[in-house]
Amino acid sequence: MKIPLVSAFLMMVFAWVGFSAEAEPWPQWRGVRRDATINDPSLVRELPAGPVERRWSVPVGPGYSGPTVAEGRVYLTDRQGEESDVVERVLCFDAADGRLVWKHEDPVLYKIGYQASGPRAAVTIHEGKAISAGGMGRLNCLDAATGDLVWSRDLNADYEIRMPVWGITAAPLVYRDLVIQITGGKGDACVVAFDLNSGEERWRSLDERA
Repeated sequence: MKIPLVSAFLMMVFAWVGFSAEAEPWPQWRGVRRDATINDPSLVRELPAGPVERRWSVPVGPGYSGPTVAEGRVYLTDRQGEESDVVERVLCFDAADGRLVWKHEDPVLYKIGYQASGPRAAVTIHEGKAISAGGMGRLNCLDAATGDLVWSRDLNADYEIRMPVWGITAAPLVYRDLVIQITGGKGDACVVAFDLNSGEERWRSLDERA
């Protein structure tokens, strides 16, 4: 049964209601097929009466990325700190009990007008890699199991992004051996493709804003 899903923006508390080892994963923005559906015959057709049992809950900081799920782990981004002392985090939780498996932190200075600043893009999971895009254009490729950094790019420094008021929101898209990212950069760099394994630029296209 295919059921369309609506992604929710998360701010302060992330609660995972249920998880099955046999369930279809949700490894990227809008799911496996990027069409906001999940194909899982075990999904219930009707909610039970009364409150739905909450398996676990963990506090997180401000942010707008929806969770992604793969290989028994849940990935989310958030922001910690205020003003000049701010970091964006990529978080990895155990999907069964909410235990923090690893976290990756990057300092960030927000230069956007939108006051509730925080990372926007969902973390993309692909063949053991976790690829994240921060609100000001920090693109990271991490080991999905350990959080070790594989490569990193400062897109704002590299491409002089004509930054939208809300920052970078597009989730990284993996196609074959490429990571394709909307940057809105100058010099025909609205869309840039990077080598999945090295982070080196493979091509760029379009002289447009994000």
